[in-house]
Amino acid sequence: MKFGIYILLLILFLTFPVSASDEEPAILVRGPIPHRGIEYLGVNAIDSQYGEYVYDEHRIYLYYTDEPIVLSVSWEKAECGIEGLSRLVVSDAQPVYSYTDSKGWTVFFSFDEDSGYICRFIEQYRSRQNYFLNIARDEIGFSFPALLDIDRE
Repeated sequence: MKFGIYILLLILFLTFPVSASDEEPAILVRGPIPHRGIEYLGVNAIDSQYGEYVYDEHRIYLYYTDEPIVLSVSWEKAECGIEGLSRLVVSDAQPVYSYTDSKGWTVFFSFDEDSGYICRFIEQYRSRQNYFLNIARDEIGFSFPALLDIDRE
């Protein structure tokens, strides 16, 4: 009986739009996967959680860590209006951002290309991740938000 209800809910979910026409979800397709080392910081053994999102046919790669991070001079303040957000300054590279939250956690984002949705994605991720971290119980462990509703401009 429960299985039938889940199937019915799944059919309804897939039949009707997930969000308003001015939003499209970014979907977590991989992760969290425990990982050692964050490639944007040179040689290191920082414990992190790896994840991948798909948004509008683009891939976004993330590394989340609770360990303290000190960014080198290769990083500059990003122009998204988000406190704690930096961008890696490297020519001919994919856009890479680092966000350090006031609670001490840091996430690194790598995008396929420079695009107008980057700041909106990071802001939505930051908001949802803080929500999940605030309600999480230690015995459950870390989790990335499965869906992020990104406003279209």
